[in-house]
Amino acid sequence: NKTMKQFIFMAVMTLLTVCANAQVTVSEPEFVGQVKMLTSDSTGILLEKEKASLKTKSSHFGMLPIPGASLLDKTKTCMTIQGASAKNTVGVGTVRFLMRVERTDIDPSTFLRVIKFDVKKKTRESKVSEVGLFQGFSLDLNSSSAYEVQKYGDSSFLITLKNVQPGQYGISTTMWMDASTFAVN
Repeated sequence: NKTMKQFIFMAVMTLLTVCANAQVTVSEPEFVGQVKMLTSDSTGILLEKEKASLKTKSSHFGMLPIPGASLLDKTKTCMTIQGASAKNTVGVGTVRFLMRVERTDIDPSTFLRVIKFDVKKKTRESKVSEVGLFQGFSLDLNSSSAYEVQKYGDSSFLITLKNVQPGQYGISTTMWMDASTFAVN
């Protein structure tokens, strides 16, 4: 009877160990701010971090020599990254990432953004703000695609995006200074 209990105990412990090891086992990125796109439960690709700039565009109605034309002027500011496509691609569906952060006790929704870019001929853009007399002022600081996040390892987050559709995306933790980018095909 005692031998049977020991056997069952060892079988349960072995099963728990196997289940625990079946989860994601990719090493954390080396530096804070780096992002790895998981290609399987045991491998990942370090995403390229691309520099972004803020570009402001105006409709230039204010330049028309017509009284009141400036009331029609509309100005838009966008986060812009050069190039029409990211180097790393993934298929539609669920995509997972590991991001190394300074502290995992801070709510990631306060600093983490998953951005879907609008593709232009030579750039990728995401609207930050827009101002005009008739539509007022809108600031889009918290715009982000939906994601789930869990603590991972000593100093990283496991980020999961579900039902990702084709397009150009970026993961950013700074206010539009750079983004780790990827494409969904």
